[in-house]
Amino acid sequence: MTRWTRAVGALSLVSALVALVACGKDGPASSKAGELTLNLTTPFADDGAILVSVTGPEIGTVRATSSALAVHSRAIAGGVRVAVFGDIASGSLLRIAVPDASQSSRYSASVIEVSDRANGVRPVLTGYKAKVE
Repeated sequence: MTRWTRAVGALSLVSALVALVACGKDGPASSKAGELTLNLTTPFADDGAILVSVTGPEIGTVRATSSALAVHSRAIAGGVRVAVFGDIASGSLLRIAVPDASQSSRYSASVIEVSDRANGVRPVLTGYKAKVE
């Protein structure tokens, strides 16, 4: 074995060890399934029903954050449409199952329609905001 061959072999071994140490014990980051929260801002204290659209990849089960609310959802192209009934207030409204909870920026929500507790449809949605976090 020549001196040159030994030097190349040693350099290869050192490079492999450096690469191995750089990887660490944890390995590559992996996606973690979990839930995101849909937070609602409402300008009224007497909302009784709301229809929201949530868009994003591979949305799973949608459930209310409160057992006092009834939730009905339907898959739509690129997301899900959700109707929520009960005493609705500002704050966390829904929990949304997703394949990677660290990717919340890939999800968005919009308020489509709202009615008060007397079943009167709100003619204007100014002041309503839905955000997935």
